[in-house]
Amino acid sequence: MSRDSFPVPDLNRVAQLAKHNPRVTVHLPTGRGEMIVCPTAEANGGLYINQAPSALLPNDAPSEILGQSVWEALLQFRSIPEPLNLRSSRKTDWPAYRASGAKSVSQFEATFVCVSVEAFPCTLRVEADVLATDAEGLFVGRYISNACEFEDLGELIRMVARGRRLLAEHLFFHD
Repeated sequence: MSRDSFPVPDLNRVAQLAKHNPRVTVHLPTGRGEMIVCPTAEANGGLYINQAPSALLPNDAPSEILGQSVWEALLQFRSIPEPLNLRSSRKTDWPAYRASGAKSVSQFEATFVCVSVEAFPCTLRVEADVLATDAEGLFVGRYISNACEFEDLGELIRMVARGRRLLAEHLFFHD
């Protein structure tokens, strides 16, 4: 599919309607498994929640397909106008967890690197949080033009995930 099929003005319209920056969460397996691309929704005045996955991709899928899937998911972003009661929700309710086939939430969190992509008016921010007590608030990420090629976006998502894995390994196994 041509990059021209996903013009930036469409993404800007989504942001204007939602009154928030569109976001997507990509869960990349550290080993075998599928990449999980989840559109998000804004709820309760600024909380971002994952929606059902829009794509399950083989871990070795071309970067172009990953980038295109993320763009498609960004266009699915929305705001939920009514307040949601999230008090009874559990991690086992996460759409990505359910799609992963992991036996437990701890296995899911250990097996997948979570990378978020947020669309700003001219750029996309691609970032992964580093899950380590010593690294609270630290993230690995980079900005890229929102007019980028699908392949460039997919490669950046993979690079950020690798960087996050390497940093986490360094923090946990080296003093």
